[in-house]
Amino acid sequence: MVVCPLVIIVYSTDLEKHPNQDDQHRFRKIFLTVVATSILLLSAISAKLDIYLLPIYPFTAYLCSILLMKNLNDIIVKASMAIPAILFILILPATLLFNHKIPHFEDYSFVAYPALALQAFGGIMAIRWLYLNRPLKAVAAISSGFLGLVFVGSLAIPILNRHIGFGEMVRTAQQTANANKIDRYMYYKFNAAANMDVYIDRKIVGISTLEALDSINRLSSQSILFVRSKEIRNEKEFALWLSFFKTQWTNGQYSWYLIGNKSSQDNFANQ
Repeated sequence: MVVCPLVIIVYSTDLEKHPNQDDQHRFRKIFLTVVATSILLLSAISAKLDIYLLPIYPFTAYLCSILLMKNLNDIIVKASMAIPAILFILILPATLLFNHKIPHFEDYSFVAYPALALQAFGGIMAIRWLYLNRPLKAVAAISSGFLGLVFVGSLAIPILNRHIGFGEMVRTAQQTANANKIDRYMYYKFNAAANMDVYIDRKIVGISTLEALDSINRLSSQSILFVRSKEIRNEKEFALWLSFFKTQWTNGQYSWYLIGNKSSQDNFANQ
């Protein structure tokens, strides 16, 4: 709402002072005004979230397209097209060589390779069009390659869902809880876990000290403990405490454990 009056002022003033100016130049001023004032406004408020910049993206894209049309034959502009095109080409062979380092890649490789092949083809065509001095065709090739990557790659989302977020973790925990009649769920120090109650339909208790974990572990009934890898890496005492238990499920970032049975108490006693 703050940006709208400024845009109107800029447009009316520019129209009055330069009635014969071309629309492209006038739109460039308007889009620049929207982007600049939005960034200044967002910089003035305390809460700075990435999502607040979303309204600026269309105006930034329009502004870049106008500037691009004026400088299509500039060496810097061509280099800015060639660099992503080369990267598009190189990503496919790099993935073939280092796919063993990508977590769970084998689960969605049948989707990833066709998607990356489309991206590489777009990069190859972009280089070809740049060589033939057809920069607009090169932009279209890069855009098509990227859209092909996104479209085909999106088919892997159902597979990736179990490695993203809490849904799969909670589902496996619930299966174990139902099988063993466990009704106590807890998490250690990561507040986002409190939102998992939408899956479990019961409150998840937050634990922040090893003393509290020891108290729960001494109970005769079992409990499910959700853990974030960050705490395991950063807290050596907690990592040592957790090493007495078997990981029931993990996706690399989050894990859950069963604690509170007699066998774990015996392990602690032996230590």
